[in-house]
Amino acid sequence: MPGAPQSGYAQTSDGSYVAFETRGNGPLDLLEVSNGTLFSYTSAVEQPAWIDYVDRLASFSRLIRCDPRGVGLSDPLPSGASTAESYADEIMAVLDGAASESATLVGATYAGAGAILAAATHPERVHALVLINSYARLARSDDYPIGIPSRLLDLLRDATRPEVDGLRTDGAAGDLPLMAPSLAGIDGMDRWWVEAGRRGASPGAARAIIAAFVELDVRSVLPEVRVPTLVLHARDNRFVRPNLGRYLADHIVGAHYFELPCADHVPWANGDLYAGEIEEFLTGARRVDRSHRVLATVLFTDIVDSTRRAGRSAPPWPCGTRRRRWGFRSAPACTSARSRCAATMSPASPFTLPRGSPPRPGPTRSSSPRPSRSSSRGRVSSSRIAGPAT
Repeated sequence: MPGAPQSGYAQTSDGSYVAFETRGNGPLDLLEVSNGTLFSYTSAVEQPAWIDYVDRLASFSRLIRCDPRGVGLSDPLPSGASTAESYADEIMAVLDGAASESATLVGATYAGAGAILAAATHPERVHALVLINSYARLARSDDYPIGIPSRLLDLLRDATRPEVDGLRTDGAAGDLPLMAPSLAGIDGMDRWWVEAGRRGASPGAARAIIAAFVELDVRSVLPEVRVPTLVLHARDNRFVRPNLGRYLADHIVGAHYFELPCADHVPWANGDLYAGEIEEFLTGARRVDRSHRVLATVLFTDIVDSTRRAGRSAPPWPCGTRRRRWGFRSAPACTSARSRCAATMSPASPFTLPRGSPPRPGPTRSSSPRPSRSSSRGRVSSSRIAGPAT
């Protein structure tokens, strides 16, 4: 279990202060540049799903979280429009404030642009890059037909006005079904979503942030990124469509693209899916909850006689067979009456597919056709990062 979080402030090059916290003591630093909303990171403790996601990330890293300027505990937005450069400056300031020499940057939504620029301009400080439901450019243009039409972007800007902010007449938070549909049916979530948004950013600050990220364009920077990169996108995301994520993967050298079988734009709304992929990308293994293994042992003991009888009448699964569902690697399934596959219950087993295994049906995963390149801070395999070089 991660230890108590430590909080602090980092100072940007223009003298502004950015609030951040660290938790966990894992072997690698992980900076979450944005949580996918305009909510302060301090609101995580109010939602079990969110704090579970945070704790999962902190279980294998030293997790650094921050409030971008204009949000939560941080200073107001800088004078003039925020740019990718200003977001990258915040990232460098937080890394310095947290005494991090090199970190993996996790950029969701608009924060992905700053993370991309930081990775391209400060590769010595960025171990790897994870982009979640992000984009290089949001607005449609003649040379970027996959972008969002201007009329829809106008609606997005108008949604920050106080007279339309908050609960609709039917009692539902306006953008909750769009941003986190899996949470929309939870009792009390509508009210909390609205209140967390109001605490996170004032209407003026929210409008300024949205106006800024609508104008962001880092397409020209993508070929300059030379760190291992994972692009995660919700397959049914209705806010930022998957083709914007595919564009990132197609234009970053050696990037790996993975579509998650969900519609949640906000990563902590489906934390096991997102955190599991991040953990496996960075460490080569995915944690399996100990309680699940204990339950499997109890159930096996309870029905052992029926299992033996079934094994006599049906061909067994071969030992070592692995199943895959929802993007997770599961324990080997062995129903042979005479065989006891030690890996099935072993807490030390990583439950990962061996090299050379044929592809299984599951979530869409692809990588750029360009060859992967090595980073001075880590070893890049065909699809995973093994960790910092020793």
